[in-house]
Amino acid sequence: MTIKKTHKNRPAPADHAAITGFRSVLLGAVLACMMPFLPVVAQTAIKPASELARLSLLEGASQSTPPDEVVLWGGLEFRLAPKVKTYWRTVGDSGLPPVFSWTGSRNLRSVEVLWPVPVRFQDQSGSSIGYHDHLVLPLKVLPLDPKQPVQLKLSLDYAVCETLCMPAHFDGALTLSPRSTRNTASHTLIRETLDKVPVAVALNAQAPLSLRAITAQDKVLELETVWPAGTEEGDIFVEGPEGWVFGQPVRRSLATDPAGRRIRRDQVAIEEKPQADSPLSGLELIITLSTQGAGIETRATLDKQGRAP
Repeated sequence: MTIKKTHKNRPAPADHAAITGFRSVLLGAVLACMMPFLPVVAQTAIKPASELARLSLLEGASQSTPPDEVVLWGGLEFRLAPKVKTYWRTVGDSGLPPVFSWTGSRNLRSVEVLWPVPVRFQDQSGSSIGYHDHLVLPLKVLPLDPKQPVQLKLSLDYAVCETLCMPAHFDGALTLSPRSTRNTASHTLIRETLDKVPVAVALNAQAPLSLRAITAQDKVLELETVWPAGTEEGDIFVEGPEGWVFGQPVRRSLATDPAGRRIRRDQVAIEEKPQADSPLSGLELIITLSTQGAGIETRATLDKQGRAP
């Protein structure tokens, strides 16, 4: 079973959790109805989601930042069975992105989910974006009262894929203390994962890995990127507002400058727009470049000529 893409390039907000929950139940019902008609080999390969992924909330350390702000770190850990994948915040050609609801949490001002660089999967359904084996999503938590603990309550809808893709659900709870500074195994795991979260880099920045320019023409984005000498070229992921869907990059040229850096030009198809006449002017994009397990993230807005900068 293939779960078609949600036509959203960013995670749904928490108040969509009820809708997503209904969608998960519906997809599960569809899968159940298909079971009698699937080949015997496929039926024997189907496993419950609980055997494909084990999720848990991790406690990290507290951190004080000026001016007198306290950040509490947590993590959401996925332990995936071999050959099983789950999805990034943008899924690609098919899939369901994780949808978080923190309703019922106490002393919580905000939670920011941080995303390590994903990988691209190719299969019969096309190209999808996500993770395999072991994943930790760091959680940057801000309390209402910095002197009191935060009681997190998470309701998560997500999807896992082995031979078939299926919706799944996780409920978890965790208390984060502002006095938690000990160097535990979970704290170390969260800190190590933060090194894999793309770093914010400005457009056309003088950085070893950077996005130099964007040009949009009708249904195609043209990207010029710089890759540091001595590293493998990685992947490029393009995100936009709701209703915009982008394809995978197609390399058009590759050159090396005197410093050994590679200057790469790619085309990315604009596969869907909210409306056929949606303008490119003012379009806000997030471009992620990944290489060797790390990467950068650049935010840019197209001008009236469809360019940035």
